Amino acid sequence: MTVKLFSKLFGYSYDAVKTQTTVSRQKIVTLGTLLLIPVFLWTFSGFYLAHYVLEVSLFKSIITGLVLGTMIFFVDRSFIATPKVKGGKFLVAFRLAFALVSTILGSLTIDLVVFSGDLEEYREAKAVKLKTDVADEYYASHRQELDRVASERQEAEQRYLTLDDAHIAEMDGSYGTGKYGSGKVAAAKGEKAAAALEKWGVLDEDYQREQSKLRDESLVHAEEAVSKRGDALLSKVTDLHEFAMSTKESAFIFWLFFVFVFALEAYFIIYKSAVSETLFEKLLMSEEMIGETRMETLKRQREEMLRQDGLLGPRAEKMRRIAEDDGFKRKVG
Repeated sequence: MTVKLFSKLFGYSYDAVKTQTTVSRQKIVTLGTLLLIPVFLWTFSGFYLAHYVLEVSLFKSIITGLVLGTMIFFVDRSFIATPKVKGGKFLVAFRLAFALVSTILGSLTIDLVVFSGDLEEYREAKAVKLKTDVADEYYASHRQELDRVASERQEAEQRYLTLDDAHIAEMDGSYGTGKYGSGKVAAAKGEKAAAALEKWGVLDEDYQREQSKLRDESLVHAEEAVSKRGDALLSKVTDLHEFAMSTKESAFIFWLFFVFVFALEAYFIIYKSAVSETLFEKLLMSEEMIGETRMETLKRQREEMLRQDGLLGPRAEKMRRIAEDDGFKRKVG
């Protein structure tokens, strides 16, 4: 059953395959089985990354996985069907490039699954710190109006303290008119101090309001910035790499899965490249070589006919018919 399935998969005639040796049939089944490994890897990686990392809908994620799996299936099918003598080294190098891409995607997917819980905690802690840093940066770069109000408030405070000291000095007779008690001058200075205090209070309220407004704007800006970063694919990959390399244990697990996925991908390529050709593959190559020989023969015959036409002109065709006439050959003989 598997021989028939993989024969159709590779475009071989099952009637021709079933008459081949056991080794030939086993190699077809082995290659077909190994072909499924990268197909499954690409399909699962495409689905998981699309659905859980990019947060695409379930239907679109399934389509993405199937498209990637189908793509690598056709690539590997052509790799298997191409004989070693037909640009084998180039195809191996090209397929290894695909294997490296698949390894990155596959190991990334597995790491996201394995480290999902710890990675989420790491990203949350990093988001809190990043939010604080972004808010502080925004607060520092947008506090021009707050600094202006703060400067006016400080001036108003200093003016009030000066006027209040003058009022007290006037009241106790240590400064100004030198008269002790509340007189006209002391009352006037008291009114000025009260007005300065009122202005200071207004400016202090303005400062508190402006400061609260700037803090709210900083938090909103930080929330938006961190939210956008959290949804970005590159930031998720970067956080995964940082977390994986943060300890020796997690780094070991990271590279272990990387090597594991690459080994799965590379084994299929190594097997195809290293195992000797079977009798069935040699039979296919011999059919190709026979066809090429026939084409070369027809090409030489065509060139000879053109040469004869050039030498004999219209008589060339007649001479060829005479030469092919068996009766003429017997008469001459």
